[in-house]
Amino acid sequence: MTTAKQDAMIWMNDTFGSDIDVALAGTPITKKLVIAIGILETFYIWAKMYKTATPEEVLAVCVDDTIDYPARSSAWPKNRAELEAHPKGKAMF
Repeated sequence: MTTAKQDAMIWMNDTFGSDIDVALAGTPITKKLVIAIGILETFYIWAKMYKTATPEEVLAVCVDDTIDYPARSSAWPKNRAELEAHPKGKAMF
């Protein structure tokens, strides 16, 4: 029997694994690491929706760190303008 997080890791690999492989090609970063970070940082946000939502809907609730601002002053970006001001920020948005 798998745990909810294990199920989510399998879903993330099945859903985004090939895209992650392409994005990481030629880097020392592994797909397992990216998936682990995704689970660690955002699973609490999408845990109740990923089995019924589209991948795009899941990603939409996981984007950026502004959810913590202003409670966490180190959150980056604080808003869309700050993100887009960063090199390649518009592409990240």
